[in-house]
Amino acid sequence: MNMDLVQDISDYLENESNDALNNVVGNWNPIFVETFTLTACFTSFLDANGIKANSRYGRFKINVAGKNFASFDMLFLNNVPGWGGFIDIHKRVLDPAILYFDLIRDSELPSLDICKMRAKIDGDVSHNALLDAWDVIQLIRHKFEMTHIGKLTYY
Repeated sequence: MNMDLVQDISDYLENESNDALNNVVGNWNPIFVETFTLTACFTSFLDANGIKANSRYGRFKINVAGKNFASFDMLFLNNVPGWGGFIDIHKRVLDPAILYFDLIRDSELPSLDICKMRAKIDGDVSHNALLDAWDVIQLIRHKFEMTHIGKLTYY
């Protein structure tokens, strides 16, 4: 999360004003939870969306897609009480930058902004976790778009 978003959340929690809430959520409808309830809320979300825990161990296994998840977000989640006891995140994190890497032009993996430009996806990168996740989904979909006959088209 970027500094502005953290400030907006702090303003909302202090004032609970509609203006502060609109800055935080925009068009989303989030539910705010305390850190100590996050694991239970997330596992309930997974279960409600058809992702079942392993019957033998009672743990959820999930794949994650994101530009900085493994090096940033996951570090915070690993510190959430109970997280490691119920959630297994596969170690292979999808970064769409490799899909937009140009061997001739690039000396490093392209940023999310550059990936969106190359995919001709409008809009600035928000540095908001939900909106950035949506950008990643759009980038991956763009590269592996389904054709009318149901086969993958590779660009």
